[in-house]
Amino acid sequence: MSGSSGGGGGGGGGGGDSDLEALLKEFPALARLDDGRVKCNLTGHVMHAKSDVIQPYVRGKKFAAALLKEKALDGLKEFEPHIVRSKYVPDKLFCRITGRYVQAKESAVVQHSSGKRFERGVESLTNGGGGKMLKERRPEEVEAERKQLEAEQKKAAEAHSDNKKKAAAAAASSEGKKAKKGRITEQAKGTKAAVDEEEEEEEE
Repeated sequence: MSGSSGGGGGGGGGGGDSDLEALLKEFPALARLDDGRVKCNLTGHVMHAKSDVIQPYVRGKKFAAALLKEKALDGLKEFEPHIVRSKYVPDKLFCRITGRYVQAKESAVVQHSSGKRFERGVESLTNGGGGKMLKERRPEEVEAERKQLEAEQKKAAEAHSDNKKKAAAAAASSEGKKAKKGRITEQAKGTKAAVDEEEEEEEE
């Protein structure tokens, strides 16, 4: 009895596996994970590898919306290799000419690819002008470099400002010394003139 029961369970599992395999073939966006679960590569949703769990999901609004976005992105492949799907920013495209992110909409891509910066970059590539297509980097790395550059620029500006203040202070000090020296010289001249007058009076 136990053996028969085990065989029945296995048969039931086989039927479930058959339904599951059919779903995986029908929806390529679904993939098995190492732990046996199934992940949707469009939304990142992870679920148990059971057809009665997956079927409601693939019929849901979230998955349908993700499929529409996927089709829209596939329709923009004509702009490759210059404009490609972003590896790190969902629903965005990465321009390998300008290094900017573009909305995954045909109108946005057409507008971006019509810009002068993009056109100059493509021309540089095609005419052997030494241009190279950019590689997308992690946004956090780019942001960290941007902050570091800003900090360095701020430090340089502060140093420049300090140098200007020091120069102004030195110039003011120099002017002050000149003025003081001038006063001393005038006083000395006045004293000498007074002495000369006294000597002249004594001679008379």
